[in-house]
Amino acid sequence: MNRQALLAHRDRLLRAGVPYRQVRRQLVELQDHHAELCREGLRRGLDESAAAAWAAQQLGSLQEIAARTLANGGRRSFWVRYPRLMLLLPILLYAGGVMSVFCLMVATLALLAPFGTGAIPPGWLEPIFRGLRLFVLHGLTPLLSLLLVRQQLRYHQAPGYWMAGVLLLCLLGSATSITLIWPDPLTQTQGVLGGSVGPSWHYGNSVRLLFNLLLSGGVGWYWQRRRRSLLLD
Repeated sequence: MNRQALLAHRDRLLRAGVPYRQVRRQLVELQDHHAELCREGLRRGLDESAAAAWAAQQLGSLQEIAARTLANGGRRSFWVRYPRLMLLLPILLYAGGVMSVFCLMVATLALLAPFGTGAIPPGWLEPIFRGLRLFVLHGLTPLLSLLLVRQQLRYHQAPGYWMAGVLLLCLLGSATSITLIWPDPLTQTQGVLGGSVGPSWHYGNSVRLLFNLLLSGGVGWYWQRRRRSLLLD
């Protein structure tokens, strides 16, 4: 089948709110049915080009198939029904990720060095905690941005709410700070583990914000080009 026609058929259904899995299943079925009709045409003595033309005629136009699919109604995609949730979803995902990491760190400290006992956490735990801190500060926001931008392009939805949600995510992620001071009995340094969220736009936070925005835009550009070159992304 014509690849560009299939891409246009896919885009038409997705923009109308047909769930992605249903669209993908229909595309696979159309290609399989077309291939079967082509084989049937060859068995009837037609050459390859004539068999392909006969198969396309038997299959019907993709515009008619799309019209029948949309006329049947059914369940629309979740993202089409509730597009405004994309303003809230990135913040909830980021807050959930930060709280999960923070609670994991606190629970680990409570298990290995119970509070109030004066116990010192084992040294091997420090690089793990610092790695988790770096992930929250520099990895969580880009990761969620990648997933959200790809999701928006995958479902071919209008970018308004999605891009606003990603922008809020980048702002929140860049304004989040986690303080980690490892206890040192030699210098009598007490351990500190804390976090804060606030618009302290010093150099580090500004660089993180710029990086997150550039990465989100770059991912959007990449997936837009990839969507044009692949039938099923």
